[in-house]
Amino acid sequence: MMCFFDWFKKQNQQQQTRKNDNRTARAKPEKMPSEGATPLSSAQTQADTEEQAPQQGISLTAAELRRATEDREFLADKMHTTPDDPAVTRMQAQLRQILQQEAEQQESAGKQQEISLTAAELRRATEDREFLATKLGMSPDDPKVAEAQTQLRQILLQQMLLQEASAALQEWMGQSSYQNQQIYLEQHPTLVSTTTEDELRMMIDKALQQRPHLIQQGLSEQDIQDTLESIRNYVCVIAYAYAHGGSTEAIRDAYVNAMGGFHLEIPSWLAELRANQPPSPEQQAHLWATALARAEQERLAAPIRAAIAAEWGSALDGVLTGDQASIREQRIAALTYAGAIYTQDRYPWQWAAT
Repeated sequence: MMCFFDWFKKQNQQQQTRKNDNRTARAKPEKMPSEGATPLSSAQTQADTEEQAPQQGISLTAAELRRATEDREFLADKMHTTPDDPAVTRMQAQLRQILQQEAEQQESAGKQQEISLTAAELRRATEDREFLATKLGMSPDDPKVAEAQTQLRQILLQQMLLQEASAALQEWMGQSSYQNQQIYLEQHPTLVSTTTEDELRMMIDKALQQRPHLIQQGLSEQDIQDTLESIRNYVCVIAYAYAHGGSTEAIRDAYVNAMGGFHLEIPSWLAELRANQPPSPEQQAHLWATALARAEQERLAAPIRAAIAAEWGSALDGVLTGDQASIREQRIAALTYAGAIYTQDRYPWQWAAT
C-alpha cells in the first residue's frame, strides 16, 4: 500500500498555516529552556504574548519567526541589543529548534489527512471521478475533486520518473509543500550537488522521450507540461544553491529566486489578499499599494515586499482610465522598488520577470 499526500491534504495544511500566521513566539533571551519545556508555544495567542512580552522577552509573528532564524540583525533589533551579543546566537538556536518542532507537528497533522491508494487505485483515481470523490468524502461535482485528479495524475508521472532516483531525492521531492521542501533541503545539504542536478535533468529527458506513451496512458499534455515545469524549478533551486555555496542562506535564496517572495511564510491577511483579488485592475492596484505600505510597517521580509510591489506594478499595467502619466510613474516606482530587492546578482529569475 502506498500513501500519497493529495490535494485535499495540502488544502488542510494551508488552512492550518493561515491559522498559525496569527500565532506568536516568546522566549527569555538569556536562558535556554529546560528539557521538555516549550519556550515558544504556537498555541499562545498574539494578544497573550504581547501582553506578557515585557516580562518574557520578544514577540514574533509566524513570518518574523522564520526571518529571525536567518537574519541576525533583525533578531537583535527585536531583542533591543546588538548583533554581536551572544544572547542573539542563543536565541537563534532556540528559535530554530521551535521552527523544527512546528514543521514536525505540521507534517504529523498532514499525515492524518492523507489518503491511501494502491498502485491500481491511484491509476483508477486519475480516471474515475466518482471513485476519487468517495475516497475524499466529497461530491463528484465538487471542483476540488477535479483539482485532486490533476494532482494525482502529476503524482503518477512523478512516481514513474522517480523510479531510478536516489532515496534522498525522492524524499525531498515528496514533501507536501515548497516550504517543507526548503526545510528538508536545509537539513540535508548534501543534496545540493551536481549529481542531484544531473538526476533531475535526466528526469526531464525521460519525460520528453516518453511523452507519446504517457499521453496514451491517459496523461494530458498539460499534466506533462506542469510536471516538467515543476522539475525545472527543482533544477533551478539546486543549481543556484550549489553555485552559491550550499549554505542555508543560499538554499533560502534559491527558493525565492525560483518561486518568488510569496514562497516565504506570509501573514494571513496577505494570503487572503492573494486568494481574493477584485476583478478590476484599479481595485487591485489600490489593494496592492495598501498591502505594500502595511508590509513595510510590519517589516515583512524584503522578498515578500518585492513580490507585493511587482503585483502592484502588474495591476497598474492594466489600469486604462485616469491620469495615465501618474499611473505610469506609479508603475515605474513599483517596479523600481521590486528591482531594488530582486537584483540580477541575487535573484536573477525574479529580476528578469520583474
